[in-house]
Amino acid sequence: MVLVSTEGAGAFKDAMTGNLKGDAKTLLDRGYTVVLADLFLTGSRADEKALADRKKPFGEFFNTYNRTNLQERVQDILTVSAFAKGQGNGKVVLWGTGNAGLWTILAGVGVDALIADGARIDLTNDAYLLEADNYVPGLRRMGDIRTALTLVAPKPVLLYNTGSRFEGTDWAADVYRAIGSETAFHDETSALSSDAILEWLGKL
Repeated sequence: MVLVSTEGAGAFKDAMTGNLKGDAKTLLDRGYTVVLADLFLTGSRADEKALADRKKPFGEFFNTYNRTNLQERVQDILTVSAFAKGQGNGKVVLWGTGNAGLWTILAGVGVDALIADGARIDLTNDAYLLEADNYVPGLRRMGDIRTALTLVAPKPVLLYNTGSRFEGTDWAADVYRAIGSETAFHDETSALSSDAILEWLGKL
């Protein structure tokens, strides 16, 4: 199980003891191998100056020579997931919490199952995808999350807390239905409790 947060690995650890807490601890107690990472400029790798210097991804041909923050984080997730797969401990499930849900959707092709918090993001509005931490050149042109989720199919996917404007889930549901894997794709517009998520996970 690879857990991802915008706050890095520290989001799943007790600040005083360093021990796992919350869902991470529950997963470990249930026998899952838990992999945490500080992705690009998050957690222990956070660097306010570096982030500030990258706040204008459209200036001075930045994207011609550099990956954006989101591209760097997706690559980090793919690298961590490949490491987890290399350990040979069964299926690798990727779970993105909060705003990291979008990151994990874009990296979902590299794992065996995906759980992602939609964070009630309004994907009908380009403004969100143009923010420095969410920007990928040409993402809309490439099909945004529609393409990402199509590449994940037919692997199991649980999206939750998507709200009414997380555009693309209907497309993904149609893809899963067309290939005869409709039961593998789940989209919940409301938030889900940890127990509900763990129950879905236990059925894989």
